[in-house]
Amino acid sequence: MTPPPLRAWFLLPPLLFCGCGATDYDLKTTPGPSFAPDAPVDLTVDLALQRNAWGENTARCQAQVAFRPDEGIAVVGAVVRKPDAPGACAHSELPAADPEQEIGGADDSWQVTGGVLGPEQIRLFDHSGALPFAGVLVGRDRLRYEWEDCSADAFPTSRVLGLDVPAATDPDGVHAFTLPELVAVGPLLHFESPGPVGEDQAPAHDPSRPLEVSWSLDGDDPVLDGGPVAPEVLVKVYSQDLEGGPDRWLVCAPVEEGWFELPAEDLERLTDGRLGDAERFHTHIDVHSEIRGEGTTTPWGELVHPRAHVSDGGPITFRADEQ
Repeated sequence: MTPPPLRAWFLLPPLLFCGCGATDYDLKTTPGPSFAPDAPVDLTVDLALQRNAWGENTARCQAQVAFRPDEGIAVVGAVVRKPDAPGACAHSELPAADPEQEIGGADDSWQVTGGVLGPEQIRLFDHSGALPFAGVLVGRDRLRYEWEDCSADAFPTSRVLGLDVPAATDPDGVHAFTLPELVAVGPLLHFESPGPVGEDQAPAHDPSRPLEVSWSLDGDDPVLDGGPVAPEVLVKVYSQDLEGGPDRWLVCAPVEEGWFELPAEDLERLTDGRLGDAERFHTHIDVHSEIRGEGTTTPWGELVHPRAHVSDGGPITFRADEQ
């Protein structure tokens, strides 16, 4: 039987959490204005592991779930162009990112939020265990569920996770449901070359020459609906002007697994006017792998938006070789 439609709550006052830690306690709120009972509500699930310094540091470990009005997926930051075919590259020049933005993350710093009343905890799970997600109030009117213990060591690479949501005791909240296979997470990614030159020293490259990039995937592709799901892999180079000039992006789609040669003409376009001033212009190179789900629906018939992102990379210096 299809559960009754959900209602969303806005202008939520501060939350009071029960210290019991059980999954059948509500996020305590005072009811406020709501959508009509038949308002569509979708579900967004986002997992991201971004490693930096050639795998030595974790720049971002994020796992979030939100029930939200059906307005599509909110992405923080400008949208960077993707290449239109394997072997191709795409350039983007965008307004300067927030100075607190992590280098290498301006195009994919997702934050999901919603306004639907739910239980205090939900969980993503598979045969090897479960990840508990606790409700977190964002500002005064938005809500999301976060995996608070997200870490690179525990990140669920090469796994397919389902979602289990207990019922909210509030009659206007989320009804209990389970989606056994919801989000597929790709293997752990290792950036191989170019790599660091000595401790804390970025590799250098002359952009008038092509640049070979290589990487490896540590683990199997996750199996969803009886078949393996391969992540989309992109090579991304990000040039940031620390004095407030536009940010430049070069994004390329490799043809072969584990290897791509960045064309010299694309590197020269990316670095034009930016050579010889490493203090002002910072450049980062990453390999990103991503799996986005399509076609999954909630028990009440609305779309689910799952995304799992894994990347690795580090800083690089572009300069003309001395003759």
